[in-house]
Amino acid sequence: VRADSVGMNAPSLRRALTAAAVAVTAALLPAAGAGAAVPAPVTEFPLASSSNPYGITVGPDGNLWFASGSYHIGQITPGGAVTQFALPPGAINAYGITAGPDGALWSATQTSNRIERITTSGVITEFPVPTLGAATLDITSGPDGALWFTEAYGNKIGRITTAGVITEFSLPASSSPWGITAGPDGNLWFAEEGTNQIGRITTSGVVTEFALPSSGAYPKDITAGPDGNLWFTEPETHKIGSITPSGVITEYDVPSGGYPRDIATVGDDLWFTDDDAPRVGRITTSGVVTEFTGPSSATAAIVAGPDDAVWYTTWGGNAVGRIPLGADGDLSTSALDSGTSGVDGHVDHTVTLTNNGVSDLDVSNIVATGGFSIGDATTCTDTTVLASGDSCDVTVRFAPATEGAKTGTLSIVDGDGTSYDVALTGTATAIAATAATGAASAVGQDAAALAGLAEPGGGATDVWFEYGTTTDYGTATTHQPLAAAAGSTAVTEQLTGLQPSTTYHFRLVAQNDAGTTHGADATFTTGDAPVPPGNNDNNGADTPAAAIASTPTTTTTPVTPPARLAAPTLTTRPPALTRSHDVAIAFTVPASGAQCRLDAGPWIPCASPYRLNGVAAGDHVLSVRSVDAAGN
Repeated sequence: VRADSVGMNAPSLRRALTAAAVAVTAALLPAAGAGAAVPAPVTEFPLASSSNPYGITVGPDGNLWFASGSYHIGQITPGGAVTQFALPPGAINAYGITAGPDGALWSATQTSNRIERITTSGVITEFPVPTLGAATLDITSGPDGALWFTEAYGNKIGRITTAGVITEFSLPASSSPWGITAGPDGNLWFAEEGTNQIGRITTSGVVTEFALPSSGAYPKDITAGPDGNLWFTEPETHKIGSITPSGVITEYDVPSGGYPRDIATVGDDLWFTDDDAPRVGRITTSGVVTEFTGPSSATAAIVAGPDDAVWYTTWGGNAVGRIPLGADGDLSTSALDSGTSGVDGHVDHTVTLTNNGVSDLDVSNIVATGGFSIGDATTCTDTTVLASGDSCDVTVRFAPATEGAKTGTLSIVDGDGTSYDVALTGTATAIAATAATGAASAVGQDAAALAGLAEPGGGATDVWFEYGTTTDYGTATTHQPLAAAAGSTAVTEQLTGLQPSTTYHFRLVAQNDAGTTHGADATFTTGDAPVPPGNNDNNGADTPAAAIASTPTTTTTPVTPPARLAAPTLTTRPPALTRSHDVAIAFTVPASGAQCRLDAGPWIPCASPYRLNGVAAGDHVLSVRSVDAAGN
């Protein structure tokens, strides 16, 4: 059995269950979702040596007020400024404290047997308790406009009006009432440490007691929960209990095996202190327990603050602590440099998001900008919910489409609109441009239209055609510029002034800072020259037009249409939706060759696999068709 930290005689507070009890229905449940304690974002405000703070409450002035074992009542602002007011001589071990209905604070001093009233300006008035050695411990505002308190040694419940009139109600011997609270049913509820019971007292003094299922629990504190039930601590059995106004009791194990002491409602949950370890705990009304480390020493009392935070005291640590409610996302880094990457490659990094807050972190949006994207290995999604202490990863991919220095931002936004950002940097270098020679069209006696497909490789690129009657070419068209981000671009050129009946070679050329790329050689043959008037087979003399036979001769040559080619079979296709700017297809063709094109661009010869790099964002169609040796 543990000695009590307020210095009471342990045997007198650890008595066996002796009082008659009302029959109850009880259940003992494990803590749902129990796990290891997780760190909490704690801020502690140190007090003077030997302050020994215990009870804590929110005052009518919006500050926190605490009872001190070193003859003081303390005030602390939400910002951490501390003021302490000395108690009158002889008043020691201020224990419980509460805000009264009269705009003042009321405290129970355990050793000096008094009730103290203190205004927010520090004026103290004392009211002695009639029963000597009563050991007044906890105090609360009642539903009747009075204050109600416990007398652990006196085995009584006390009531004091705001004018100082005290009435005492006796309990069975050895009850040792400890914590007290106003219930949702208009009664007062209290924890009987000595008889292992939960008690209820009406404002007229009628007492009912409910025995706990677990023997030797020694219940300490009790509070009204957000679910209409009463919740209490069982330090010696390492449990949190709840009791309905009708007396149905349920108990939940504390996973760490700690000694829960004080308990308070905070929002939709309940928070409790640990008398044996530097931690606090939270339990939902369905029994899910989470314990948090961070306090500097064992914790004593706890309360919901006026500032969306939980406040606690450390009895031996001489400090008051604050834990902000809500999620607290923490990124593994605030900046990432991807170094240098060619526009045909990529660099991946992992950023870890950890929830170091005490509430769930709901991820609602993840986005990367400036040439950076979210990689496929990401475990954080727009629907990820991180519990306290949980983490998820975001893969950041640097896959630039154009050369140059890049800057961007990774933003992970939670459900409250808070953005957790990482600054992204990287440098992209261009790669050699691609050049695919297409087919000539509109071929006449002295003209032809050339086509091809070029991709700039992420850098500013010039493209042109070379042509001539041999593969030495010899003639070049005017250079056409392609922007670095142009992606796959159709290139065309109209040739004129060609010789009739002549076979020409041509190819597409692309050039950028990374080098010069030559497309494959292709040919076309210009048409025959026109037949001159008359003929020239009469020894050099033209035959008169009148002498030329006018009877036409017709020759009919049957034309067999080319056999219909089978369509290619796709073996690999790009996903319907992708973040990558590089796409590829693989295929088989039951013919002598294939042609490919992007969107409505020109058809160009291609082979499997066919890959395009740096395709612009948007909807695209990548097509392939079979062709025979004649190009049909």
